[in-house]
Amino acid sequence: MRVSDSTEPPPLVEATTELRTLYAVLAFAGAVLLVADLALGHLGRLTPLELADVIIVFGISTGASIATAAALGAWSGPKILYRNILDRAPDPPPQAEREPPSRTRTRTLLVGALTAVAFIAAAALASAILLAVMGKERHDIPKHLITIAALIGGGWALACAAAAWTVKRWLQRWEHLRGQRVLCPPLHAASLGEVYFTSDRD
Repeated sequence: MRVSDSTEPPPLVEATTELRTLYAVLAFAGAVLLVADLALGHLGRLTPLELADVIIVFGISTGASIATAAALGAWSGPKILYRNILDRAPDPPPQAEREPPSRTRTRTLLVGALTAVAFIAAAALASAILLAVMGKERHDIPKHLITIAALIGGGWALACAAAAWTVKRWLQRWEHLRGQRVLCPPLHAASLGEVYFTSDRD
């Protein structure tokens, strides 16, 4: 009796299609969260302690990400690192299938939306903990927590959207210069690692 091969690789996706969709979803979600907070006047209701919480949580998290990127690019910038990885990328495996762009967009849209929701939840948890540490009374913490979480989560979404857009431009530039198409497993389009394959453009 033949046993089916459960290690069959997933279909490869066009990296730029995944990044373009991720950028669009996160940019839209981040803009909606921030504009809604500002338009409804929620920002003016925050106390100085809550504003400090927003600045600290958002600043530390994004600052850590920027520091990590700077460390990775200490000798070569991230753009050069991506180019070097793509220049060494192999051809797709013979058995690999290519996922239709429409399916890539649908999956990435869902993942992007869930990511924005996760950002809000993580921001609410981090802010609640920090507010408690800074001495805010427990019964007062939930009053503006949704507003705070929306501000931080929206900022994170916009920051990630900017990162997705930047990497997409780098990959598109490489594709244009080499006349190639960059492929990768699903949800790996922005990975700074040996996850890419390249093939001739259709």
